[in-house]
Amino acid sequence: MKKKFKNTDQANHYLILIFGLLSVFVKLYQISYRSFFQDELYSVSAAFEPSYNKFIENWVLYDSNPPLYYFFLRFWLKIVPATEFWVRLPSVIFLLLASFIFIRGIKKRFENFEWFYL
Repeated sequence: MKKKFKNTDQANHYLILIFGLLSVFVKLYQISYRSFFQDELYSVSAAFEPSYNKFIENWVLYDSNPPLYYFFLRFWLKIVPATEFWVRLPSVIFLLLASFIFIRGIKKRFENFEWFYL
């Protein structure tokens, strides 16, 4: 027996939930399959600098990227082990969070369900 949705809003919420769970699965599937790449090794090396002053002098001041990620990774790697999974997990979390914020912003911008077809 076919299940009919009461309205299209409920169907769209289920569809967004399915796509969200699928994107989480795709991002986490074999996250630690490959070893670190060059930029990841750079970030891990910067995070393991023993002195805070040397961390600022040697890593943050000479890099063209914003330093917030290095500060977060430095704190993160004091809590969890420095394996491929745990080093890459914050990037996945931030990507999924940015995607959620983007979708919420698009939903507020467009009316009816025009945003759904973007």
